[in-house]
Amino acid sequence: MNTCDACRAPCDALKRCTRCHAGFYCSVDCQRSDFRTHKLECDAQRRRIPRPAAHWWPVKGVQFEHSTDGIDAHVLVLLRGRGDTGDGLLKLARQFSLPQTALVVLPAPFAGASWSDAELRADDEEGAFDVREAKGISRSVSLLDSFIAALVAHRRVERGRVMVFAFAQGAQVASQLCALVDAPPLACAVCISDSLNASFLAANHFERPESQYRPTPLFVTHRRSDPLLPMFEQEADALRQLYSEHTEDFVFKTIDKSVDVLHGPVEARAMFEFLAPRMSQRHIALEEMVDKKEIQRIN
Repeated sequence: MNTCDACRAPCDALKRCTRCHAGFYCSVDCQRSDFRTHKLECDAQRRRIPRPAAHWWPVKGVQFEHSTDGIDAHVLVLLRGRGDTGDGLLKLARQFSLPQTALVVLPAPFAGASWSDAELRADDEEGAFDVREAKGISRSVSLLDSFIAALVAHRRVERGRVMVFAFAQGAQVASQLCALVDAPPLACAVCISDSLNASFLAANHFERPESQYRPTPLFVTHRRSDPLLPMFEQEADALRQLYSEHTEDFVFKTIDKSVDVLHGPVEARAMFEFLAPRMSQRHIALEEMVDKKEIQRIN
């Protein structure tokens, strides 16, 4: 049986502190008597968001960390690539040392490995796989949007303070969420991709609904040496069209790089310049890492 935080008496109907949701009392008198003791914990708890609930995401493996400075004013949601583990992305996010930012790493929702359940078939007609993959990615977009909505509704964080960092196939999901979903914009999204949205371009899914909201600021980098780069530049043109009234909110850069998640100070600097004005606190640690060329290659 649970006990009151003040008198320690067992109670079946404890009342929760409405400020921090972490203190439990059997009566108003007990809460008042304990307030001086509880106040410090209460203030600290209000600065931190609780761990996301398991039922918000369809597969196990969600990773979560509070901000290192104890204040969760922002949330950075990291999306793995197809078949990736979350350890590399979490390590990368820790190195950024973003101020007042909690970290959430989401595994791909289909068997924890893919952001689309589409499989290539031997008898596929031209374009058939692209259409199926687009539908699968769209389901992932809906799941991600629902997860962020739950985060906002239950975890005391505004949608405009949620950022997304996505790699490879996860970037397909993030870029469509930013450009096409009819909802208030997120703080921003960073897509490090070698497969941005080929399926959406082929399936003619680049159509933004009429919306009262501006699209989420979106930053995309891509390998200059990729043989499919002309197709990805065509995709970028489609995204530019969607952002035609908010050109400052869309950045597409081709960079000489390998398939690493983040490769070298040039890419890191470009990402920093995009992120800096969109955070309420400057991420000085990342700026110093770039200036000192400590970011060389992060796998």
